[in-house]
Amino acid sequence: MTTCSGCRAEILWIKTAPNGKSMPVDREKRQAWVTDSPVTSTKRVTLVDHDGTTSTGYRTDSWALGARMIVGYQSHFASCPERAQFRRR
Repeated sequence: MTTCSGCRAEILWIKTAPNGKSMPVDREKRQAWVTDSPVTSTKRVTLVDHDGTTSTGYRTDSWALGARMIVGYQSHFASCPERAQFRRR
């Protein structure tokens, strides 16, 4: 387990598929109900699994038409309060 150099939160590193680049993710696994249609929500969710596979969708309720649950880790860039210091110029 390592810590973020910006906010000192514990993070994991996952190699993304298919390019194999390392990506920092939050330590806690998350789950979300999503749909492929942005009609129900504009909040897009992307989670990464241990093997680097990403799952995306628009946040919705479990009872919505076409809803499915995704499980994985959230990119630490999405939650880090110090993310601006890591942006490439």
